[in-house]
Amino acid sequence: SGEPPCTISYVGACLTGSDGGILGAFSWPPGTRYNPSPPGGKDDNEAVIAYAISAQSPGIIYAEREFWFLLMKGYTVAETTEGMRQAYNYAATEYGNHPPIADSDFILLGDGLSKAKGVYLGIGTEWKRLVQ
Repeated sequence: SGEPPCTISYVGACLTGSDGGILGAFSWPPGTRYNPSPPGGKDDNEAVIAYAISAQSPGIIYAEREFWFLLMKGYTVAETTEGMRQAYNYAATEYGNHPPIADSDFILLGDGLSKAKGVYLGIGTEWKRLVQ
């Protein structure tokens, strides 16, 4: 059908973002009905968030909650990733049983402008259709 099995994915497992290969599992085949021939094979509106480290609890639990909350509020995946990082680090500070996560440890692969409630064609931040 040309539709990916998932548009925005979060893989809450250790080391899943360490080599970037996980993106292909969630964004194949290239192209969607909104953009059937993406330049360079990079699909708009598709992204995967994953860990490049051994993620720890309760940080991972806080990050997962933030993922759904922010996406449903209409934030982009890049904004959601930052919110997840802050939630993870809040848990690290609050409970003190694991170190905080660095920017390079929490990986966003794909299109950071993707939204759960919108579709665009990758032209700046011009949104083509909002989904309710």
